[in-house]
Amino acid sequence: MLNLRFRLLACAISLLASACVTSDTAERAPSKASAAKTTIQEAARSWHFSETTDCDEAKLHAGRMNYAELIKSVVICEQEGGKLDASFFLLASQVRFQTDAELLFPSTEDDKVKKGRLFTFLYYKGGGSGAREIYRNREKTATVLSRLKAWSPILFAGYDPGWNYTRKPDPSDFEETVIRQRHNRIEKLKQYIGPLANDDYYTIQKKLDALHHKYKGRFTVNTEPHRQFAALTKELARVRKSINVPAPNYKSLARPRVNPDAGFKQIHTGSNGSRTGGFALITSEQEIKGTWLAEALSKREKEKLLSQINFAKQMLVVLAAGKRLSATGPVVVTDITLSAKYKRFSYAISVGVMAQGCEHEQTESYPFAISVMPRPDQDFDIQNRGNSKSNFSDGCKPPVAGEASGDWPKKPLKKPLKST
Repeated sequence: MLNLRFRLLACAISLLASACVTSDTAERAPSKASAAKTTIQEAARSWHFSETTDCDEAKLHAGRMNYAELIKSVVICEQEGGKLDASFFLLASQVRFQTDAELLFPSTEDDKVKKGRLFTFLYYKGGGSGAREIYRNREKTATVLSRLKAWSPILFAGYDPGWNYTRKPDPSDFEETVIRQRHNRIEKLKQYIGPLANDDYYTIQKKLDALHHKYKGRFTVNTEPHRQFAALTKELARVRKSINVPAPNYKSLARPRVNPDAGFKQIHTGSNGSRTGGFALITSEQEIKGTWLAEALSKREKEKLLSQINFAKQMLVVLAAGKRLSATGPVVVTDITLSAKYKRFSYAISVGVMAQGCEHEQTESYPFAISVMPRPDQDFDIQNRGNSKSNFSDGCKPPVAGEASGDWPKKPLKKPLKST
C-alpha cells in the first residue's frame, strides 16, 4: 500500500483519471493544490521517459529530470515498493525546484503563473522527506543522504523547468546554487531525522498520525478528540525539546538574487519609511506630497529621484517593510509584477539584518525602497495583491537607526495607471 504522502502525490499527477479520491485526509492539501495538478502534467511535457513505469530506468536519468519528472518518479518507485528510491526522488525534486526557481527567471506573466503553480504543488503536496521508517534506520538514512549528495542535476541545452525563462545562468553559478540548495535541504532533513531516533518521540508521533487518520485531520474544539490531539502535540513538543539536535548550518547568498531582465529598476533605499509595511504606485510628482515620502525624502534625494523618472511613461513603486530592530541598511527589491491580464500587483522585498550571534544592540528603523517601472498600456482595477517580505543576513554590521515618517493614507487614492 502506498505511503500516505506518496498516495497523495499519485493522485495529484495521475494521468489516468480526472480526479482521485482518498479517504485519508491527514495531509490533504487545500483546494489551491488542484490548480497545480494540470501544471505538473504540463511541466513534464519534455520528459523523454514518460512512457516508462520502471524505477530503475528513472534512476538512470535523474540528473536530467525537471521537478515534475522527479515527482513522477517518486510515484513510479513507490508503486514498485521502493520507498528508499521514492524518498531520494522526493528530496531531489525539492532541490531541483529550488535551484530552478532561484536561477531561471520566467519570461512572461504566464510563465510566472506556471512557476507559481509548481511552487503551490510543492508547498501543499510535494513537501516532506519520504517514508518515515527509513529515517529510523541508520544504514538506510546513510544511503539516502549518500545518493542525494552524489546526484548532480544538469542544465542542458533546451532544459525545460516547466516555464519559459529569460536566460541560461552561468555554469559555475548553477553548480554553486545546486550545492547550496542541496546542503540546506540536508541540514533541514537532519532536524527531522534527529528526533525520530528517540523511541518516545516516534511513539507519540505514530499516535498523532493514527488520530489524524481516524478523524480525517479535523478536530472540533472542546471535544475529546481535540483534547487528545492537543495533549499529544504538547507531549511531542516536550520530548522534542529534550532531544539534543545540533542547530542547522544553512548557507545563504550574500544578497538576494534579482532578475537581470526585470521590468523595474530600484533607485532609492531608506531607513525612515512608514510605520507599517505596504506599497504605493506614484504616477506624478504631486502625489509624493500626499504620502509620508514628502517627509522621508530630503530635498536632494527628491531631486535625484525625479531626475530618473518620466511620469508620462513611468511610475514609482514605493515598498515599505515596516518596523525592524536589526536592519543594517540594504533593502533589495527582488520582484515587482503588475499584470493587466491577471489584474494583479505583487512584490517581494528582502531586508538586510544583523547576523545571529552578533553583539550589537538592536536599533529601531523603518526600511523602504523605491523603484521605477513602466506604466501599463491599459487601465485596470487591481483585484489581486500579493507580497513577500523577508530578511537576509548582512553579517555583523551594526543596525542603522531610523525614525518613522508617518503612515499610509487611510484611503489610498484611486487613479489611472495607464501611460499618457
